[in-house]
Amino acid sequence: MFRRFDRLTGHIAAIVIIWALVCLPSLGVPSLWDIDEGNNFECVREMIEADNWVVPTFNYSLRTDKPALLYWLQIAAASVIGLNEWAARLPSAFSVLVVLLTVYALGRQMFGPLCGLLAALVLATSPGVAGAARFANPDALLLACTTLTLTLFWNDYASRGRGWLVGVGMCAGLGVLAKGPVGFVLPAAIAFLFLVSQGEWKRLLNLRVLGLILACVLVAAPWYGWVAAETRGVWIREFWNVHNLGRATRVMENHSGPIFYYLLVLVPALIPWSIFLGPVCYRAWSERREPAVMFLVIWALLYLVFFSLARTKLPNYVLPAYPALALLTGRYLERWIAGESLVPAWLERVGLVGLALVGFVVSVGLLVLGGLIPLTALRARTIPGVHLWAGLGLVLVAGAGAAAWCLDRGRRDGAMTAITLAGAIFLMLAGAFVAPVVDEAKAPRPLAGALPAELARQDARIATWDYFQPSLVFYCRREVVRLNSVESLVHHLDQGNPAFAFLPESQLPQLEQRRPVSVLARHKDLYLGRTIVLVANRLAGG
Repeated sequence: MFRRFDRLTGHIAAIVIIWALVCLPSLGVPSLWDIDEGNNFECVREMIEADNWVVPTFNYSLRTDKPALLYWLQIAAASVIGLNEWAARLPSAFSVLVVLLTVYALGRQMFGPLCGLLAALVLATSPGVAGAARFANPDALLLACTTLTLTLFWNDYASRGRGWLVGVGMCAGLGVLAKGPVGFVLPAAIAFLFLVSQGEWKRLLNLRVLGLILACVLVAAPWYGWVAAETRGVWIREFWNVHNLGRATRVMENHSGPIFYYLLVLVPALIPWSIFLGPVCYRAWSERREPAVMFLVIWALLYLVFFSLARTKLPNYVLPAYPALALLTGRYLERWIAGESLVPAWLERVGLVGLALVGFVVSVGLLVLGGLIPLTALRARTIPGVHLWAGLGLVLVAGAGAAAWCLDRGRRDGAMTAITLAGAIFLMLAGAFVAPVVDEAKAPRPLAGALPAELARQDARIATWDYFQPSLVFYCRREVVRLNSVESLVHHLDQGNPAFAFLPESQLPQLEQRRPVSVLARHKDLYLGRTIVLVANRLAGG
């Protein structure tokens, strides 16, 4: 099948079609996922409201977590399609498309067209990348900037200095605007280590490198300087000390893990292709003397090692390593399809059995989440209706079965097609149908939707007690005050204006002992496993 797409246009069409199937269906249907999506897109709403594209705020207080590039792209999307969930996520989805096409171009240059196509399809059908495409945070954007940076560097290296090195600096600068110093430091470290490994470190003494650095500074420095001036240096200090050094040197927000954390992350993040990880790594290490392979090995290893040593760990931190792994996998699969890179038949079967087992686990997991298989630990977080999609895991089981059938007949290209389609269909169904069902168990959007329609014209106040999700601020379209006691809640409701409050239903009797309120809505919260209520005072209609 894959050799029928030998033309450039056929390759690009296949990549775009798979991307669209995996990343676009129901992209804007679920409400914002907390914590990151709520924080990021409320920041965008407030920047639009204040007509200020420089200083990020959340809940009308300075937000120092991330630089501004994602916000700008979301503002641009919102200006075209409105301030909604589609606008929040489209920058991430299109960033992944850029990554796929860039990986294809790099694979085509390094190893040939088929390898580039396979690498792009591996990446497109990996849950870690598909999830980034559907999530409104800077990870997909950083992935695109990093991939472009390293691809342009390789082009310059392979052409013996005839590439566009200034473009490397510009893309690195965009990476710095997307997520901070990591957008420049890690690609620079990869380039440095690669040149040293090839005995070509003297390339670093070329004056063109100064042009690269200058281009990076010219792209990133203006906004950093502007936000520093506007906030008297507060934004820069907190961003560097808390969200860069802090995450590297101490555990933040309980996101810790063992030194081998990211080795465990790679298996589910690269399903179904992680069944080939063992042979891919072995083959890559045995061929590391080849410059292209060494470049990809250093690329992948540097991200894995760097973030394994950092104290704060999250699965998305090593996302920029995935293009290198996909290219190494594509190279291996091209040879495997041609029968040039063979593994024992039993190992092929073990991999396919593992893929089928993952599908079985997914199906059982959906039955558990839907409450059909009782599990005490998850009783409070069951999701009505999700069990109806328990058959989703059977897509992977069927893909493994079809691949095994093809292997029995010596059709490795058929096995590859089966695995690719299984991965694409699985991710498409999960995004298009399962995610919206899960979304119905989230509280912020339906609770905020119960607020009076005329709220925008009122001098009304909104607060929370013992409950908070960032997306709540976005859906309320105004500041949400966080209270720390029932006394402060009573005081909030006793003021001479319409007042509303969100709190756990279990806390409602404690409030009602002190003053009468009207309950406008109630909804179970997926994250906390508790029912949350929206209450109002008399002036608000209570």
